[in-house]
Amino acid sequence: MEQPNLDNKQVNLKRKDLMKLPDWPEWLAAEKKMLDSYRDVGMYATPVHRSTLPKDAIILRSIWCYSVKQNARKKARNVCDGNYILRNPRLKASLGKTYANSMSQTEFRTFICIATYLNHIIWGADATNAFAYSPAPDGVHYMAVDPQHVAWYHQTYPDRPKIGLDHVM
Repeated sequence: MEQPNLDNKQVNLKRKDLMKLPDWPEWLAAEKKMLDSYRDVGMYATPVHRSTLPKDAIILRSIWCYSVKQNARKKARNVCDGNYILRNPRLKASLGKTYANSMSQTEFRTFICIATYLNHIIWGADATNAFAYSPAPDGVHYMAVDPQHVAWYHQTYPDRPKIGLDHVM
């Protein structure tokens, strides 16, 4: 496989493509670092099987975003899938109760336009890691696990019972 041009901001880095590259171990280490940081701030509880959840339980999906920092460090971020939330009316209604409030691209652009028009300086528009460091949600929310979560969990907690994609955290 040809090495993608990582200097191009438009490149959409996908895990299945990154796995084929010689520097895949660096990307895997970046995923582990992200999941470790969420564990360290207490974001994840003990995984439970989906069948044990209440019928109205809120299960959020996540997506992985990959980038190369200016210092050439590989960065993996695991974030809520905002498109999935916005397409699901029940989840959209609970947006204010999740770990990090979401803002649509239109809302963010409007915010930037108004601030620019009023000649305001914007401080802290990038909350760095608001998903992990925000106050806990009002209600119980679960995160669907993906193969990365499962592999990380088994490596991090080898003495605990095994989990699968039918679990949530």
